[in-house]
Amino acid sequence: MPYAHPHAVKESMNGIDENIKNDEDVAFEYEIQKTPQSVLTWKRYLQYWENNGRTDDQIRWLYERFCSQFSTDTSIWEEYIRWESTRKVIGASRILSLFQRCLKECVQDCDKICLSYLELAIEQCDLTTIRDAMNLSLIRVDTKMHSKVWEPVLRFITEKFLLLTQLDSTQEEDEENVDEAELINILLTKGFTKIGFISEEIVESKSIGDVWSAQILERYLRVTPQQKQHEVLMTLAKTRDNSTVNSVYKKYLIKDRDSGKYFPNPKLTFSLNFNYLVTLEKLGLDEQYEEFMNQMKVLYAENWVFLTLSLARHYTSRGRLDQCEDLLQKSLQETMKYTDFDRVYSFYLLFEQQCSQIILEELKDNSPKSFNREEWVAKLQRHMATFESLVNSHDIYLNDLALRQDPHVVETWMKRVALQETPAAKCNVYAEAVLKIDPLKVNTPGSFGKLWRLYGDLYWDKKATSTARELWAQALKVPFPFVQDLEEIYLNWAEKELDNEGIERTICILEDALKIPKIPDILIEKFNSGRRRVPAQTVIFNSLRIWSKYIDYLEAYCPKGATSSSKQFNKTKAAYNNVVDLRLITPAMVENFAMFLQSHQEVVDSFQVYEKTIPLFPPEIQYYLWIEYLEVATSPQLSSLSPEHIRFLFEEALNSLCSHGIDCKTIFIAYSTFEERQSSLVRKSIEVLHRGAVSDAVSMNTHLESRLQLWKMCISKAVSTMGPSVARDLYQECIKVLPNSKAVEYVINFSDLEASLGEIVRAREILVYGAELLPPSRNTELWNRFEIFELKHGDKETYKDMLKLKKLLDSGMVIDSESVSQAKGNINFVAAATTHGPNSRGTVEQGNSQPVNPDEIELDI
Repeated sequence: MPYAHPHAVKESMNGIDENIKNDEDVAFEYEIQKTPQSVLTWKRYLQYWENNGRTDDQIRWLYERFCSQFSTDTSIWEEYIRWESTRKVIGASRILSLFQRCLKECVQDCDKICLSYLELAIEQCDLTTIRDAMNLSLIRVDTKMHSKVWEPVLRFITEKFLLLTQLDSTQEEDEENVDEAELINILLTKGFTKIGFISEEIVESKSIGDVWSAQILERYLRVTPQQKQHEVLMTLAKTRDNSTVNSVYKKYLIKDRDSGKYFPNPKLTFSLNFNYLVTLEKLGLDEQYEEFMNQMKVLYAENWVFLTLSLARHYTSRGRLDQCEDLLQKSLQETMKYTDFDRVYSFYLLFEQQCSQIILEELKDNSPKSFNREEWVAKLQRHMATFESLVNSHDIYLNDLALRQDPHVVETWMKRVALQETPAAKCNVYAEAVLKIDPLKVNTPGSFGKLWRLYGDLYWDKKATSTARELWAQALKVPFPFVQDLEEIYLNWAEKELDNEGIERTICILEDALKIPKIPDILIEKFNSGRRRVPAQTVIFNSLRIWSKYIDYLEAYCPKGATSSSKQFNKTKAAYNNVVDLRLITPAMVENFAMFLQSHQEVVDSFQVYEKTIPLFPPEIQYYLWIEYLEVATSPQLSSLSPEHIRFLFEEALNSLCSHGIDCKTIFIAYSTFEERQSSLVRKSIEVLHRGAVSDAVSMNTHLESRLQLWKMCISKAVSTMGPSVARDLYQECIKVLPNSKAVEYVINFSDLEASLGEIVRAREILVYGAELLPPSRNTELWNRFEIFELKHGDKETYKDMLKLKKLLDSGMVIDSESVSQAKGNINFVAAATTHGPNSRGTVEQGNSQPVNPDEIELDI
């Protein structure tokens, strides 16, 4: 039987007279006296009272007896507390008291009651109650349940209490929430006050932070799992209890055994190490702060800008303005990223601006001051000058940054030169550039050579020609990886000497570059495969730019009437030949070389130039060179070649070009014209045109317009010179090979020719053939001519036959004969075996048998 406390028995006896009202109550009292250990009896008794409307005090009296009888049973205490919590007027202190009484009596199965007690205590936001509830709960619950006790307390600290604490923060703590300009102004005001320049009372913060939360978190850190330590340390820093934060963080830092100093721990995050740095500043431990800051900069190099600006703010708040300026100036010269530069530059600019403004306002105040006025006037002037220098030197600072990122980008040095105002300053930049740039690391061909060239130009323009020559001579020894760099220097130097010393000096400079070695091909191959390790000086002789300029100078220097006996003429000719041998020659240079030789009566040699250089170019370029060559070769004023030689040239040109699909219409016409000029060779002229017209017959649309023009010329010349028999053959062949739409024109002309010769039937049948090449809607010109032809040469029957044919073709020609002709070849033009008389009508008969080839049309011509 459970033991009843004497006090509880006494209280029970004291209330019997007041609370026992009827026989049912007496019966329950007798029953619990008989079996006081029966929980069920007690619960039935309580249930009876609740159902019969007993007062809260009466039920509370019975619950007290119940709990006294079973003082170590947490479930009964829970039921009592649950009932108490449902009352209309809930007294939190009464419920908290019940929790405390329960936990003092019960030592087992307290997990649930402890968590409920703690939850209620937290709801009251009373720190003492929360601490007492937490302490008592940690004693009563099993150690495995301790995390459940800590969890609501930590949640209360982070989600509620710390927010309340920060609402009561001091001005110093609010510095984190202001913009950069206002923050610098606040820090400068503090700094100037500390050094006595501003005579204002320093308002020290009386807040010591959230000590209660800090102590709770410090205690929790002793038992917190390792994976949550960093999170708890971050929360601890938010309490702003700097003394506690400082002492706790030291346990996680690295301590030097000899000096006893603390250093950042790489195992901690940057934020945690920085939190310790902040506590050092808040506690006024400046020496330790700066030592720890230096270690942080080494350990967290990627955060150096953030740390630098933090140190600058520290210096500012301490009135150490000179140290702040030195730090910011040094940082501007060390930044490697544009974003970092922008942050430091903006801070520096605001710092100098705010400094000047505060000093100026203080100097304007006429009230008595304790500082040396002249000294501060000088400081004001220095700060204003620094501010102006920062604004004016922004581009220079950016250029410095670009050069730190990559000192081998020539374009960056060029921009730096452009930022300088005096020639002396520009020279200094050029001198620095040529010393710092590694030629092998320059990626833009010609840029480094251009820098050397401009460096020398600066002296040349100031009439210091000897110095400029020394610079260019030195530049020619630099192991440039690109030929373009040497070209920049050689060509510029030669041009400068042309105006100063004359053309002979210019030619001499270029000849120095163009000395061809004995084995040029090997050197060129070695340079091309050397991956920039072989200097460009080894192949400068292969520079087309220098050869072109050199030849221009030689031609300009060569007398107009010079012959092969002239030294200058031979020198120019040799230069051209060298370009040919090196395979550097361009089509324009071929033309210039030939014209140069022709102008000096070396026509035959100019022909050799064409023959030697034409194979060096692709077929498209060869075509234009052949035209020039043949034009000169067929010119009676220039050429003395025999007709056989000229024919050989034409044939060679056509053979080499036609095989590559080049349109050789111009060459065919020139060839035909040449043959026509020869006596009694008209037939040969026509054959050349005919050859050109059918040369691409295998492909219907290849150079079609050119072939049409050749057919017209060929047939026209045959009609005018060779007679109808030759013209007939050409017309028939032309109509066979051309697409239907193009052949119609020749059908009409062929019909006109036959009609002019009195062959009316042949003319009519040719028109009938042409009518069947295309649908009538696309063949209007032929049908117009057909109608005119019948009106002139036919009769009523032939005219009706024409109309019947047109109607038949209009309704039955469903296949596009043009497409068929392009896909499968034209409908064959078949000449008839018999010849009709001039008065025959040649009507079209229906029901004639189909020819063997269904695409052929029988014509009796």
